[in-house]
Amino acid sequence: MENTALKKKKEIEEKVLSYVEKHHMLAAGDHVLCGLSGGADSVCLLYLLLAMKKHIPITITAVHVNHRLREEADADEAFAKELCSKLGLPFYREEADVKALAKAEGMTLEEAGRMARYQIFAQLASKLKATKIAVAHHANDQAETLLFHLCRGSGLTGLVGMRPVREQIIRPLLCLKREEIEVYLQTAGQSYVTDVTNADSTFARNALRNQVIPVLEEKVSSRSVEHMGQMAEIAGLACDYLEDCLQRELERCTKSEEGDNGGCLRLILPAFDTLHPYMKGQVLLACLEKMSGSRKDLANIHVQALLSLCEKQVGSSLDLPYQIMAYRSYDSIYFVKKGQKQTAFFEREISITEGAESRIDLPDGQKLLIRLREAPQAGNSMENIPRKAYTKWIDYDKIDGSLVIRSPQAEDFFYFNDKNRKFVKDYMVNEKIPKADREKQLLLADGSHMVYFLGRRISNYYKVTEDTRHILEITVTGG
Repeated sequence: MENTALKKKKEIEEKVLSYVEKHHMLAAGDHVLCGLSGGADSVCLLYLLLAMKKHIPITITAVHVNHRLREEADADEAFAKELCSKLGLPFYREEADVKALAKAEGMTLEEAGRMARYQIFAQLASKLKATKIAVAHHANDQAETLLFHLCRGSGLTGLVGMRPVREQIIRPLLCLKREEIEVYLQTAGQSYVTDVTNADSTFARNALRNQVIPVLEEKVSSRSVEHMGQMAEIAGLACDYLEDCLQRELERCTKSEEGDNGGCLRLILPAFDTLHPYMKGQVLLACLEKMSGSRKDLANIHVQALLSLCEKQVGSSLDLPYQIMAYRSYDSIYFVKKGQKQTAFFEREISITEGAESRIDLPDGQKLLIRLREAPQAGNSMENIPRKAYTKWIDYDKIDGSLVIRSPQAEDFFYFNDKNRKFVKDYMVNEKIPKADREKQLLLADGSHMVYFLGRRISNYYKVTEDTRHILEITVTGG
């Protein structure tokens, strides 16, 4: 019987060591700060870290955080301190006012306790120059987390659960079920303290632990916890891959722009429209996270509202969390902060029919008149070209896409002559257009190519030649 117990203990140690090596949790010379509540999970973690010292030369320090929430809190602290004394390990005790933190942050006691512990762990690790922080989450905790996320509403990232490694944090016990932990401590002859509140199933996580998971293991599969752990690892790999894809798509589909009226984030719709529906949602969430600095409270409802905005007419807008506003332009969605001064971005797509005149009302009260016609006979076209600032002819056959009359954008360009390309923003500086007036200017644009800077000049690329077959006559009048 004794040999069987020792064999089981050794099997658990080898299983955890293999898991630690698989995820590169520890390296020779690491100083590990071990969270020690005194419960079964953390006591098992401490013992297994000691067992790993035979294979990986590490230094171990234990830390106990007293939350002052239960009558047994001081007894738990005393147990943890005595255990470390018996094992010859350095011991630190810290205290957290969890009730005050919960009230200040508007969170539950459980959330506040978790936040306080990790803050203390990080501060003490920095002070002691510890390289790793070991916490005692196990496979059943992972299953609870997945079920909790799934039932409360989660994307793929929620199915990742707790990562085996997250920065300094390591979780060596994620490969063990709760009963394996209890078996290990029994074979080691080591006692532990019990938090009686864990049996109170009025708490959501306790209900999952005490009621839901046992039913799943009995009625669905005895390996339900193990299978959920495997799902978390697969989801983690998928999320890592998709995050790499997301970063590539963000570079292609978004652009941070700094204008005279402050910064904004631009989503480029022609590129965005080529994305898979899943990636569209991730790009939109990433845009909101970049503007807000947080992912909290950003959900699928906001993604769906933004997707709807993409289909609405130019000028439509949407109010979002964190004082973010999104508004629709011709080929983009702009994300701006409500508090910052915003440019009254003007944009209208132009419908052109041969022989008919298009009229567009401009913001300053002027009108834009556009008429498409055939070019005069060869030999007459060059001498008939108007030389007026507010009437221009352009070669319509060179237009690649749809013409838009709009405010300038950072990437707009034109051809100064047949070879030299110039950015519109540089042209405005060279023309000494006052900074305050630059965003009020209007361009006739073909994508990012400026066709006509209203009242000034056209791009040399679109000039009428003797080979021109169709002329677009543009006139600015009134005001």
